[in-house]
Amino acid sequence: DKGTLLIAHLDVPVGLARMATQFRRESEWLFGEGIGSSRAPLVMLEYALRALRSLRRLKSAKLGVLLYTDEGRDARYSAGTIAAAAARASRVLVLRPGNLGDSMIARRRGQRRYRLRAEGQPRRPGSAGKKPEVLRWTWNHLEAFSRLSSQMDRTSVSAVDIDVEALPMLLPHRVSVRLLVTYPDQALAEELERRMRSILTKDGIRWEMELISDRPPLKERRGGQRLLRSLLQVADRWEIPLKRESSVWPSVAGLVPARTACLCGVGPVARDLGTAQEAVQRISLVQRTLLLAQFLLGQEESRPGARRDARG
Repeated sequence: DKGTLLIAHLDVPVGLARMATQFRRESEWLFGEGIGSSRAPLVMLEYALRALRSLRRLKSAKLGVLLYTDEGRDARYSAGTIAAAAARASRVLVLRPGNLGDSMIARRRGQRRYRLRAEGQPRRPGSAGKKPEVLRWTWNHLEAFSRLSSQMDRTSVSAVDIDVEALPMLLPHRVSVRLLVTYPDQALAEELERRMRSILTKDGIRWEMELISDRPPLKERRGGQRLLRSLLQVADRWEIPLKRESSVWPSVAGLVPARTACLCGVGPVARDLGTAQEAVQRISLVQRTLLLAQFLLGQEESRPGARRDARG
């Protein structure tokens, strides 16, 4: 309550078609499955808390740790718990990995996933008919969806996966498409969905579009700016490179209420997330651990009524 909440996740979403990645070290990078998205932030968290304990500040600190296990499910089951915990805190640090260039993330877009299903009549190749082929119908509508993307509005509509079903010797009669929509605020997301549904026409094709998940955006806020300035002061003291950035990808930071200061990408700098070449920068792991420990210690020392331990 009225303290600092640290959020990290334990699960590492891995596609079934991807081979397991072995952990290995190079001079500047550590490689391994989930090492940037989950493992390194957890190590950073553990050693920052150990540092507070060594100074006898951990037990009295107004500090909470929340670990969730459904990042691979877009945090659909833990969202309520995360939002409720964040509402009780004064500041939230999300230990997602930092971007290349020693960046933390002050703003993230929201993301919606849809499933579009379309079904028509089975047809022989080359046969004429008044009703369109369901695959061509789907393709034409996906082209229309893509034209809704706007760099000015920071929105995008993309097809990320498509499955077809067909009977032997016949053209496909059923199509299922997964759609990915990114957006900066909920009003634009609702407008995009309305326009997508208005584009879809019957034409003898039965269709349905279902919202699978919705990850809210992290909007830049004054509390987040103050939080970043505090971290920059610590970084300057220890000569740790640090700057702010925005990201097109969402995180649970979007679940934090607007009145709560929040910053994402506090974890070590990582690259190639979700691939066989996922890696975390070794020096960044050390630097970000020191940065987090020193920041938490400063928050504890500045808190009114906090116990001072001379031996610390």
